Amino acid sequence: MLRILLRFRQGAIAIQGDIEAMFMQIGVRQQDRRYLQFLWRQPNSSELEVYEYQRHIFGARDSPACANFVLQQTAKDDIEDHPNSLEVIQRTFYMDDMVACFSDAITAFTTAKDVKDTLKNGKFNLTKWCSNSREFCEQMQDDLCKPVEELFTKGFHQRVLGVYWSLDEDKIMFKAKDRRNLDRKTWTQRKFLSFVSSFYDPLGIISPFLIRAKILLQELWKHGREWDKAIGGDNGKAIKDWVHETEQIGTVGVNRLVGGTALGVTMELHVFCDASLEATAEVAYIKTTRNQETTTRFLMGKTRVAPLRQTPIPRLELQAALYAATLKKTIEDEMDFKFYKIFLWSDSTTFLSWIKNFKLKHKMYIGNRIAEIRDLTNTNQ
Repeated sequence: MLRILLRFRQGAIAIQGDIEAMFMQIGVRQQDRRYLQFLWRQPNSSELEVYEYQRHIFGARDSPACANFVLQQTAKDDIEDHPNSLEVIQRTFYMDDMVACFSDAITAFTTAKDVKDTLKNGKFNLTKWCSNSREFCEQMQDDLCKPVEELFTKGFHQRVLGVYWSLDEDKIMFKAKDRRNLDRKTWTQRKFLSFVSSFYDPLGIISPFLIRAKILLQELWKHGREWDKAIGGDNGKAIKDWVHETEQIGTVGVNRLVGGTALGVTMELHVFCDASLEATAEVAYIKTTRNQETTTRFLMGKTRVAPLRQTPIPRLELQAALYAATLKKTIEDEMDFKFYKIFLWSDSTTFLSWIKNFKLKHKMYIGNRIAEIRDLTNTNQ
């Protein structure tokens, strides 16, 4: 899902479509239907009847895998009539959602129409379209998720794979849920963990804020696992202060468009990493230069609490650098263009001396991680 969102953030024209009742369009083989049996009793009857599902159902573990296989097979079967649909379906679908970006509205409309026609052969109805382009929305009026004017109303946010997207401002948003009815008189470890887990932020837009709660949870874990005991003292006050601050988050957003691939545009990827005794953090930005004008856009961020077992700062900096190299590799692989330059930044002089020294034989833990970083960053000499 994260990789789909990364691709979603690059082109000028972004579109989203949704397949209606995807699982119910896929039949189950006759010999496999016995595994989907259920009991049924008619009203006012004591006799139980046995029925079998003939279609894949929601909640079954194999349904997503079967649905994805059939979706891609449908595209392969139609490759002669719509040769470009296969790659689009393979790269831009996450379950029943298509999320893609294009350089112009005409290309977006043509691709959407081809994919829609291809999937129709498999009885998949691709509909509920939306886009940041009015031109695209006006061409797809019969299949939009909302009327055009409503889509571009100020304050309207469309859900994209669980993330909010403002079509009017073309921003990806983190939207805090309404928690006014939350019972905050007594906080327990179970209740606080549940509350923190309710924040869905795959791109790390508010990760600097969430990491404070994760550190608090780790601190509670150190003192025991009394899940339903009221938390008091300094930890209780810290929890109440943090929860109070959640009300001030409101709607935080970042620009969806991170750059362009037009002639004369150069794009650089910058990944920063840092570590402390409490946590490690990584953040990626894209720097775009065109006609000597430079813009910098947030791409994504990651945070992790440090291990419970106390670890020296140099090792934590090394681990943060490994996370940053992994983040860089993921971004590089998933973008449809090549970066002009890629930079990885660390303020740890110890780590920098380790990574630059090819002759020194490190201890196993350090040596293995340095080897991984060099492999991920193609630093082999």
